[in-house]
Amino acid sequence: MVIDYTVVGRLRSIYRLSLADMAALLGVSESHLCRVEKGERVMNDGMRQRCINELELSPEKLNRLLSLYDETEVDHHKLRDNHHKRRG
Repeated sequence: MVIDYTVVGRLRSIYRLSLADMAALLGVSESHLCRVEKGERVMNDGMRQRCINELELSPEKLNRLLSLYDETEVDHHKLRDNHHKRRG
């Protein structure tokens, strides 16, 4: 099961957790988690294991959640462009 910086950001979004809440769940500071989500720092094994344990993730559950995320992701650039076209 791969949990990297993109996945942790998606999980935070899916579970509607603030940066502070997710950082507390993972046992790191908000600034560290922010850097992880930006890809500036790597998730260590302890963070990864806490994420799995606290969110009760199995490979199947993680795949379902990420599929749901992909299905419901909104293209913000497209929304913004459409909004400007309607206003113009």
